[in-house]
Order: sequence, then C-alpha cells, then structure tokens
Amino acid sequence: MEIITWCVTCTVLAAGTVYIVRKRRQQFEPRQCGKDYPADTVILHQFPRGPRAPSMSGFCLKLETFLRMTNIPYKNELGYKTGPKDKSPWIEYNGATMGDSQMIMEYLSEKCQVDLDKHLSDHQKALGRAIRVLAEDHMY
Repeated sequence: MEIITWCVTCTVLAAGTVYIVRKRRQQFEPRQCGKDYPADTVILHQFPRGPRAPSMSGFCLKLETFLRMTNIPYKNELGYKTGPKDKSPWIEYNGATMGDSQMIMEYLSEKCQVDLDKHLSDHQKALGRAIRVLAEDHMY
C-alpha cells in the first residue's frame, strides 16, 4: 500500500511540475518593436555573466562576438529564460524571435547586409566551416 501511495504522489508532483512549466512558457509575450525597444536593435537573451568570463556558453560568446564585430546594435538580457528552441542564446529583432546561434548569425548577416567572410577564398570558407562544425557539433 505504501508503494502505491508513493507512486501516486510522485506522479502527481511530476504532472504538477510539467503543468507549471508549460503555463509559464505560455505567459511569454513578445515585446513590440519600436515600443518596448528601439527598432533595428537586437535583444540578445543569454545566460548571466560569470565572475571571470563573459559567458560560460560558447554559443553565447560566439553570437555576442559576432554582434560586436559587425557593429550591429544590441542589448543584453541576461537570465535563464530559454527561447523558441528551448535553448540559449536567442534573439528578438524587429518583432521576430529566433534561436540557434548559427541561424541567428546568418539571418542578421542577410538583414543587416554584413559579410565577415567576403575577403576569404572558397577554400578558406570551406576550411572555416569544417573547423566550426568540428568544434560545435563533435567536440561540444
């Protein structure tokens, strides 16, 4: 009898936790571009800063470095709130919400007409992509 009571209690607690998490995600209301933040400004959501490093996440570092190198205006929102892919970092840009650091960089490069690789040959671009994929996907 005790085992049944324990199992029922655990199931109820787990279901309650799932319900609360889903409810909080539904409460997310995107900000309005031009009203809540300036137009053409990237709102970069990432983990809080550490005591000796700007971020403990390589993906957050990669995206913020990209924004700095391209001089795209951005504002940091530090916290543990995750984005549309349930990951961090993620951005809000002119009403659009997007996750995945590489997709964000490609999207912003197109929208802001910046290309950090324009001076590279095709061979150098391919080598850079191979090293990036190795570091992000295989050594992560």
